[in-house]
Amino acid sequence: MVFEPQGEATINLLHLQAKLYGHPVQTFELPKEIPLTAATLGGDPDKLRDEAVKLKVFHGGDEEGDPQYFELFVNFHLDEGYVELAEKDPDYRLGVLRSFGAHF
Repeated sequence: MVFEPQGEATINLLHLQAKLYGHPVQTFELPKEIPLTAATLGGDPDKLRDEAVKLKVFHGGDEEGDPQYFELFVNFHLDEGYVELAEKDPDYRLGVLRSFGAHF
């Protein structure tokens, strides 16, 4: 699974996240994609368009050593028209922002 940043819409979301996280960001240099490892927590990913699917996603290498490491919950409700992102732990906030190319 990969996140593929979508330009200005992604930057706006990231600035809002950074503000909520209490880590103001000057600029973002969005990567083309962010590779993820995903574990299914609920639903069937093969039926993503028809039913809710809940995933836990991981990015980065060693949790202790990689400044871009993060874990998030991603819940797809495409049948209802939305996707939900939920943090697993506040300690991963900087990893999320750094992975999307944040410059503090």
